[in-house]
Amino acid sequence: MQWAVIYIFGEYRLVEVSRDRKRVYWNGGPGYCRLEEGKLTIVHDYGNIDPDDNEKIDDVFLDFYKNYNQPIEKIIISSGWLSPDGKFFPCGYYEHANTAEKLCAIYYDLLTNPIRILEENNWIKVYIDGEIGVEDFMSFIPTDNQIDTIVKLIECSTADLDNSTPDYVNNLKDTLKYWRNK
Repeated sequence: MQWAVIYIFGEYRLVEVSRDRKRVYWNGGPGYCRLEEGKLTIVHDYGNIDPDDNEKIDDVFLDFYKNYNQPIEKIIISSGWLSPDGKFFPCGYYEHANTAEKLCAIYYDLLTNPIRILEENNWIKVYIDGEIGVEDFMSFIPTDNQIDTIVKLIECSTADLDNSTPDYVNNLKDTLKYWRNK
């Protein structure tokens, strides 16, 4: 199967291209669209790859995440991942695993066990209600940069009361208070 990157609906997608080059499939499922002349173009062609060559397919995914599908760092009221250096990568509801895979590819050149890898490397999972997810909450020691970003998230939430939930702010404040009093 031929692997390629296309630009569609305002984003890059890693797809499999049919042998007749008339359709593209994504997410390994039955979803596809027609590859019509002038309407949908291939941005990067990885060529034909044996479906059993897992190492080569992993290399394609690593390249795709690093060059076309990087999560955007941004301080907003959202669930997401907080890196040890204080960068916050928002993600949608139930999107922690997908975002973790991208972050692991970019930061650690790995695709396997992405949530575990991030947790082992001192990343903080922030849930939609401001709850914090870390490997061992009681003994976890956040970096100064992570503390600073949590403060920014609280400030952002307080400033944007229309889109904020009290739980988000309160849960972040409770976590911050606990970590500062350890």
